[in-house]
Amino acid sequence: MAKYEIARRLSGKRVITNRGDVLGKLLDLLIDEKSGVIEYVVVEIAPDSKVARKLGFEKRVVEIPYKAVVAVSDYVILDEASLRE
Repeated sequence: MAKYEIARRLSGKRVITNRGDVLGKLLDLLIDEKSGVIEYVVVEIAPDSKVARKLGFEKRVVEIPYKAVVAVSDYVILDEASLRE
């Protein structure tokens, strides 16, 4: 149950790149039910996100591999280089 509490607490946090560009906000986490490992962060892309356009994100909601997460505090920070892969 703790993993669901973590997702609930993180939901709504702003998501930015390690360069400080706003990507959007965190909607949810996709977790492997057997292992409990976080696999993806689900992000709602901000309509005015320049970095999202630059990276070619065309959908309003995207799943980003958890390996791109650099840090979580007041913001969820993603490694922009990992998003290009």
